[in-house]
Amino acid sequence: MKIKSILIYSILFGIVSLGNTSEKISKKELHDAIQDLKQSNNEEYILNIINIGEPIVPLLLTELDDNKSTLKKVIFNILRQMGPKAKTAIPFLRENYTNEDERFYDREDAYFTLSKIDPKYDDFIREAIKDLEQMEDPDDMFRVVHMGEPAIPFLLNELRNKKSSIRHIVFQILERMGPKAKIAFPDLEKLFNNNDANYIERIDAYNALSSIDPNYPDKGKHILSN
Repeated sequence: MKIKSILIYSILFGIVSLGNTSEKISKKELHDAIQDLKQSNNEEYILNIINIGEPIVPLLLTELDDNKSTLKKVIFNILRQMGPKAKTAIPFLRENYTNEDERFYDREDAYFTLSKIDPKYDDFIREAIKDLEQMEDPDDMFRVVHMGEPAIPFLLNELRNKKSSIRHIVFQILERMGPKAKIAFPDLEKLFNNNDANYIERIDAYNALSSIDPNYPDKGKHILSN
């Protein structure tokens, strides 16, 4: 049974209503929905998967757990659009995408997804950055880098830390984020333009700005030359 037919059937019989779903949908129908998604991951199929909601999350996670899957980005997107309805995915994402090197390339998608479905994601970020001073290895920094934009307000707050070593690591993390750290741009530029700021930290800010905006090196040269 095609996924569109599943949804229409479910609405007619009161199983699904306006995006809410019941576990009355059979396992076979859920399995068929995933197979349809594999054959044609167009917008209509994706929307219908989202409308099925929580009952289909375990099958989506099974697909994520398959290293050969070509649908990972699509599934991360589906989970994000489900929002809190995909909360049963939180333990899986936390366990499988925070430390394991083999999932490194999917980690950014996983963190972004967690930020949309995990109501305690802020606490998760705080826990991750509490040991900033120990992040001498670039690989350690990438754990925070992959958290992306949701982590930036916390990182900017750490730029007020009394320890210069922590501030230096924050600059490096923002630099590694590149254009994805664009919301940090105003704060970094303000620091860079502050003649009273520490010169080394102005250089750090400049490096981060240059990574966020590739055209910035030309804009900042006159300040560095003063």
